[in-house]
Order: sequence, then structure tokens, then C-alpha cells
Amino acid sequence: MTSPRGGAEGAAAATELWGVHVSSFPEAALATDDSLRWSRKQYLVTIVPKEIPDKGLWYRIVLGRFSGKAEAQSFAEDLRAREGVDYVLVMK
Repeated sequence: MTSPRGGAEGAAAATELWGVHVSSFPEAALATDDSLRWSRKQYLVTIVPKEIPDKGLWYRIVLGRFSGKAEAQSFAEDLRAREGVDYVLVMK
């Protein structure tokens, strides 16, 4: 079961989870600012550092924790409609 703001509950939370990538930043401070913006809207937020070839370390903003890809995809579609987000990428 998934909460309206993207949180996996129960045993599924301990397994491999899916999320929705909504933005990336080259600086940790910018990523933190964006994560706080989403947190204030009651979304579950994870900052995921990722080394990008020829660009260096970037910080991805990932919303939600889902037990399956279909749940994450549904959340991504709702997020686009509710928040007007242009970029969403469902990812593990």
C-alpha cells in the first residue's frame, strides 16, 4: 500500500524500492533547498548523489518510495498533474 505522498508501507519498504526523479543539481546546497521545498509539501524526499561522466558529482532529487514500478509510474503521472512537474523519471 502506498500513501498519497509516495511512501511504501509494511514489508515492501524493506525491499528494493522505486522513486520518481524530479530534478538534479551540481551543488549539494541547491539540492538541499529543493528537497526542503518538496518536504514542505509533505513528499518523501531522498537526495541521491550520482557521479555523471564528464560532469562530476550531481545530486538527484527523488520523491517517494514504492514497492513496484507501476506504483511509481502512477505517482509520477499524478505528480505531473498535481504539481505541474515537466520532468519525471521512474527509477530504482
